Amino acid sequence: MPITPPVLNDEVLIFLDIETTGLKFDSDKIIEIGALKIKNGKVIERFHSLINPRVPIAFFITRLTGLKEEDLISKPTIQQKAKELFVFLNRHPIICHNASFEKGFLSAIKGSALENTFFDTCEIAALLYPTLPSHRLESLLKFFKIKDTEAHRALIDAEDTFKVWKSLFINLTSVDLERIRMMNKIFSKTNLPIKKIFSDLVRFLEKYSNGKSKEQEISSLSSKINTEGENRICPPQGRQQINKEIIKEIFKTGGSLSQTMKDYEMREEQMLMSGCVAEAFNQDKYLTIEAGAGVGKSLGYLIPCVIFSVNNKEKIVISTNTKNLQDQLTQKDIPLLKRILKMNFKTALIKGRENYLCLRKLEELLADCRHFDDEGKFALVYLISFKCMSMEGQLSDISPYLLRKNKYLANFVKFLVSELPFCLREKCSYFKQCFYHRMVRRAQEANILVANHALIFSQPHWMPKYSYLVLDEAHNIEDAATRAFTEDVSFEDLLSLMDSLLDKKTKKGLFYKLAKKKYSIETAGLKKLEGQIFKVRMSLSDFSKKIISFFAVDKQQPAFKIVTKNFAKVEKKPAFVVAKEACSQLINSLRQVIESLFLLSSASGLDFDDRVKVAGLAEKIESKVRVLKELLSTDNQEKIKWMRFRRVAGKETSFLWKFFSCPLEVGELLIDLIFRNLKAAVLTSATLTVGGNFSFFSQRVGLNLLKKERLFFKSLDSPFDFQKHTILGIPRDFPLYNYKNRQEFINSLARGIKKVALSVRGKSLVLFSSRERMEKVYMKIKEFLEGEGILTLCQGLDGSRYFLIRQLKEARGDILVFGSKSFQEGVDVSGLSVVFIDKLPFPHRHDPIISARRAHLIKKGKNPFKEYELPLASIALRQSFGRLIRKKSDFGLVIIFDNRLLDKDYKEFIITSLPQSQIIALGESEFYSSLKKRFAALKKNNQKS
Repeated sequence: MPITPPVLNDEVLIFLDIETTGLKFDSDKIIEIGALKIKNGKVIERFHSLINPRVPIAFFITRLTGLKEEDLISKPTIQQKAKELFVFLNRHPIICHNASFEKGFLSAIKGSALENTFFDTCEIAALLYPTLPSHRLESLLKFFKIKDTEAHRALIDAEDTFKVWKSLFINLTSVDLERIRMMNKIFSKTNLPIKKIFSDLVRFLEKYSNGKSKEQEISSLSSKINTEGENRICPPQGRQQINKEIIKEIFKTGGSLSQTMKDYEMREEQMLMSGCVAEAFNQDKYLTIEAGAGVGKSLGYLIPCVIFSVNNKEKIVISTNTKNLQDQLTQKDIPLLKRILKMNFKTALIKGRENYLCLRKLEELLADCRHFDDEGKFALVYLISFKCMSMEGQLSDISPYLLRKNKYLANFVKFLVSELPFCLREKCSYFKQCFYHRMVRRAQEANILVANHALIFSQPHWMPKYSYLVLDEAHNIEDAATRAFTEDVSFEDLLSLMDSLLDKKTKKGLFYKLAKKKYSIETAGLKKLEGQIFKVRMSLSDFSKKIISFFAVDKQQPAFKIVTKNFAKVEKKPAFVVAKEACSQLINSLRQVIESLFLLSSASGLDFDDRVKVAGLAEKIESKVRVLKELLSTDNQEKIKWMRFRRVAGKETSFLWKFFSCPLEVGELLIDLIFRNLKAAVLTSATLTVGGNFSFFSQRVGLNLLKKERLFFKSLDSPFDFQKHTILGIPRDFPLYNYKNRQEFINSLARGIKKVALSVRGKSLVLFSSRERMEKVYMKIKEFLEGEGILTLCQGLDGSRYFLIRQLKEARGDILVFGSKSFQEGVDVSGLSVVFIDKLPFPHRHDPIISARRAHLIKKGKNPFKEYELPLASIALRQSFGRLIRKKSDFGLVIIFDNRLLDKDYKEFIITSLPQSQIIALGESEFYSSLKKRFAALKKNNQKS
């Protein structure tokens, strides 16, 4: 039986939770308080009271807690209970989950700060278990296998907090000792109350280390990883083709999949897809395959990938556009295949260098520990724990809770990014432990590499050679490649680079570090560099004024964009010439700094570490100069160039600028960088065809430039019966959106969503192409719908995309979630009743990339609407439609509030591209009543089956 560490055991502890009408302690009110008094690990007293807030209770609070206004109307007010509460609390330490919340409300009641010491189990969990994806109370209960209750009630949550508190420490063993020692060493230099917890832990772990030496005890997860393997995949002599009969045996009823997977249903389309992938690998072809919702694409391509890779000792790269799909592949699908195929193969999740924590930089931060206040030291303690416990060192795994709460942590994370110019490689003392280089070594050893499009299109130098590539979510290839090939430079970039050399305000920067080391040969050189940095700042300020004047950015305009074609028209205008001269002066000033840095980096007096830092900064500045040179150039017509201006907060006339440059077309670049170097490729998605063929997709990504005999196209229908399960609704006389009638459109949209939500109920998703329009409609209907028992949440206002998707998945009652473009794909929630779409998702013509590509098509004598905008809208609409049916048992409505689908000459083009469903297209007076009846019949028929 595990021993409970005696953490704070010499004190009486209070475990407290409160429920409130909202999150703001200065305006919201308490509705319930629950607390436990604990001594020596046992409950000695409880406190519980419902509170009359004397204000209305928001619906989401009722949904969360189960408490209604009528439950509280006869209860005491908080003022009437305050004395009893504070007597119970006395001056004992108070432990809560997210303690700042309770502390704020209690201080507001008392009218002054409490004398009690507060401890936060969310913070402590993040410190001890730094890589958990969530440190919410519900997540920790699940992690520690503690039974959770559905309703959030104060006393229950206080009890759950106590259970989590005990579990946090019981699970620690002697292997954690050195990590806790390092954390305690920094905490001991603070005035934070939490330091007592860690000093108690160190004493406990030392006592129960069973006499093991420190070397035996240090066994953090990061050091357990095998980092030294040199097993490279060497191709065998000759190629072994994939036997399609083996694939059939795996997929058939009674085969390997059905024996391993619960509720497995053989899908003919999935087997066909797998056979097509096998054929592409066997015959060295480029397969473009559209597989509708429910086909099961990932297993469809993974099985032939694994068989081919193992049999031929060939690396195969699988690239996705979203992290969700990466997680599905690495955490679900690939582990399943290891059980099914019984083949010995290795996989590696690979990401760009900027995703990984640099251990040498962390050492630099720790060396400066004494210069930080207590909050900064707390962030460093977390980073120590993260470094020890992280398997892969990915900065995206840093606790979101602490990133929001700790003002230092986000800046530390930016600093800790692994960067090529500053990497010491084999000469770094952390090379063998380096998260990034361990990933590179795993990539060399793996059969299957799981990557993302951004990494594939950037082609880093360390990328292992591969000849076989699968691009999933392939409808995003053009956008992903455009982002990967986009370069930018900004006022803030250049100012930050100068500050990293010399920041006189903070007395920090490389200049000061070198000067402190008193390199005898460099004193004069450093003085010269100081003057050059000053000159860059002056040139940067002058250029910024000139470029803002040239683009006539006024104080009423928060942003301004310009594309390539405008430069040529104004080339001879005086303001353009002045701005161009100022840009040239800025470039010359930067080049002088670069030259001085390169000379400094070759000086014999510098040690290797400093030399790398100096040269690295020179390289970073050079990369920005290269982009800056394109800023006012009118030569390169194959580039799209634009600027954005952002007003500085609090200063009406001050703006920051950022310049962007990207390719006009990406097809040829993709061919040269990616496709021509491959033996075979698979490009797959649920939405690749437009008008029933692949020509639009092929042209946009460059496949039309390859030999036709090597191209292989296949379209597989979804196994879902959309005609039986789906109704497409289009109100015939709905107002058409334009700028002049936008308020009428918003009013009609709010009215329509309300009517459908009330008649259908269940889980619904509302998709908007404009965030502003989304928020206006949401504000109009939220209060009404929640009064009718429908929880209504909006992206950004009520939480992040991740939070809202989780609410949608876990909801047991009626819920309506408003989402923007990011919800149009990658949202896999079964059981939706309705997907609302505000209007046809045509691309925004004011977007500089869309605008430039439209102009390019016009120049070529083509119709940009029919040949570019309409296909993009069709694909986006199909993605939105695809959110509704995720399983064979799903059924529901897709409602599009855009009657252009009924009247425009492209109606057949778009309607026929959507899954064939039942259609209701009536005037508003009949539309909603008909929709209600038809949905009731749809529900009845599907519940029977």
